[in-house]
Amino acid sequence: MWTWRSPNRICFGFQTPNRKVYSDRGKEFFNVNDKEKAKALLKEAGYAGEELVLLTNTAARCDDTVFARMIARHADTCAELRGALSIDARLSLTNRQRVVDACAAALGASRFVTNLVGQGRAAQISHDASADAPLILIEHAEPETLGAFVHSLRDAGRLTSGLIMKALVFGRIDFVATVLADLSHRSEEQVRGVLVRGGQSAIRAVLKDVGLKGLMLDLAWQALESWRLIATGKLDIGSQELAWQLMRHAEQAETGHENDDLAALMRKIYLEIARANAQAHANDLLAQAQHEEHVAVLTAQALEAEIAHLLIEMEDTPSLDGAMDKMMDDAFFIDAFANLGSPRPTMARSSLMISPMRFATSARL
Repeated sequence: MWTWRSPNRICFGFQTPNRKVYSDRGKEFFNVNDKEKAKALLKEAGYAGEELVLLTNTAARCDDTVFARMIARHADTCAELRGALSIDARLSLTNRQRVVDACAAALGASRFVTNLVGQGRAAQISHDASADAPLILIEHAEPETLGAFVHSLRDAGRLTSGLIMKALVFGRIDFVATVLADLSHRSEEQVRGVLVRGGQSAIRAVLKDVGLKGLMLDLAWQALESWRLIATGKLDIGSQELAWQLMRHAEQAETGHENDDLAALMRKIYLEIARANAQAHANDLLAQAQHEEHVAVLTAQALEAEIAHLLIEMEDTPSLDGAMDKMMDDAFFIDAFANLGSPRPTMARSSLMISPMRFATSARL
């Protein structure tokens, strides 16, 4: 579906942020509302009749149907198209999920990945990436875009208990409300009102309407009530603590096939969150350590500069370079730098633009 304007730019290939044209062999052709002339020009340039993809061409307006057709026909085989679509802000949540699915499938089929972790593990990574993508995609999505996305997930059979429970644990209440409205055939406004202001019986009635029962119903109610208390400041916990509470509730429930599956699901969700939080904490500690190391280096350089200036004052050293060289053979100053974590002065003469700090030299004097 193309919208023609004058002049029109017809491009073939795919455009990426670092390229001015659509591909290494891409060329531009201009015409005035003449599609046949454009085809003739493309044929002269080696166009062999394959489908022409207009992706980021400013002379073509692509609607959601066009993007869906591109993804369905080419995303599984063309990595460059997947990359270009992944950074295109015009994609709907549904089409963005399709791109993620195509990327995950390509990752799972990659020879490098399968040789590295094995075919089974690669398939599991690919499956998990596709399954968890909706929760990431909806994080910054506008509420009015969720309805169509939920409808597409339902049609694809992806509104699983695992996805719903993860959404509840992570507090994606707008998404959960849209899911409940879609499955219960109620309006989103009505469902949101029940979740915000309704009592336990009203909320449980909505949950029952979508088919939740038994332990699953209890866990969903507990999660929704917890987020209501968190929103009003009556409860101070995060996703990891909530997942732990739901996991303990599931583990203490009566044994049975369905309950055992839910307990295993909650255990998996809790471990995923705990692992992600631990990794984030480790990254924070690493960043803090790097910052402290950087501060220590700057402190050592500052001390070098101050000591050098003091040596000039105390011993009438003729130059700053001479003072710095003198420090290299001075055991007192070498020990001082060793205590700061720097075994020797760094001799960073170019960075000595700092004010004197009046380093204590009484021990030397």
